[in-house]
Amino acid sequence: MADQNVIAITGRLGQDAELRYTPDGQAILSLSVGNGVYKKGAGQYNTLTTWYRCTQFGQRAESIYNLGALVKGARVGITCQHSMRPYTDKDGNERLNCEINNCEITLLDNKSADESERPAAPQAPAKAAQRQPPVARKNVPQADD
Repeated sequence: MADQNVIAITGRLGQDAELRYTPDGQAILSLSVGNGVYKKGAGQYNTLTTWYRCTQFGQRAESIYNLGALVKGARVGITCQHSMRPYTDKDGNERLNCEINNCEITLLDNKSADESERPAAPQAPAKAAQRQPPVARKNVPQADD
């Protein structure tokens, strides 16, 4: 069996997805996904949120971005490859960055968290033809004849 390097995350977007392009025209989609864990402490439950920066490339990135559903608060599922990259921060401390790339993105709902609080959009009025009374039929035999 081959080794696998896969991570699966469900959470909400912390900001709208960002689509940008490299100088050679390749699309890069960036997402920031927050995943909350509840911890009990001092008689209360506290949410401890971990943030993941996820990236998708190419035509898949453009396709999912063009759906228009990757907005702040949207619930998503992410399955992707990850890697650890060391770096030195501005204070000279050695740090590790977890890079999450080549994501498979699944929309778990098609509305943002704020959408449930928005009033419903007004519906368009019915067409005039649908509002007219039915036309009386002529020369229709009666049951009593």
